[in-house]
Amino acid sequence: MLAMIVTPTQTACIMESMKRSWRVDEPTYDRTWLEIEDLLYRAEIEMNSQRAKFHIRKVKGSKEDKYRALMKYQRAKGIVDTLRWTLGKRNQKSPLDEGLGN
Repeated sequence: MLAMIVTPTQTACIMESMKRSWRVDEPTYDRTWLEIEDLLYRAEIEMNSQRAKFHIRKVKGSKEDKYRALMKYQRAKGIVDTLRWTLGKRNQKSPLDEGLGN
């Protein structure tokens, strides 16, 4: 057998690496406010786009297309509401306070 000599620094690095590998599912909290605001901007665009598609398909379009646009709108609205709440926008209720479609 070949014996390996490991320095204390290497041991610390190995231990830190092992800690990280066991906590893969934990949040990193490394998003910047700019990243969150950018995501909100893109989600608002998607929400408005799907709302417009829903209204167009309500007038002319198949029932399936209308419902798909409505579901995509609702998904985008949930994201927008959650991000607005996360950013602390004034008068923004918690998305869970509005109900889950009861």
